[in-house]
Amino acid sequence: MTAPMAAGLAAQGVLMAFYLLLPVAVGALVAALAVGAFQSAVQLQDSTISFLPKLLLGGAALLLFGPWMLSMATTFARGAWALIAHIAR
Repeated sequence: MTAPMAAGLAAQGVLMAFYLLLPVAVGALVAALAVGAFQSAVQLQDSTISFLPKLLLGGAALLLFGPWMLSMATTFARGAWALIAHIAR
């Protein structure tokens, strides 16, 4: 394996990790913003209140985007293994 091939595979891996993280992170961000706006409106400053909505929206994002995430990860893994098998020959 040459250095550019290894660097390309590593870059694809980092990009894939970003793509897989994005749906859950956006769900948690939306929950945090909504809870923060609610806490500001009612002047309630308790950090434990925001935990459950973040957990629920993160789980909902996993349920909604899980098949897509699995497909992306599987495609990447198959490509990486094919590249490794090609290099090993």
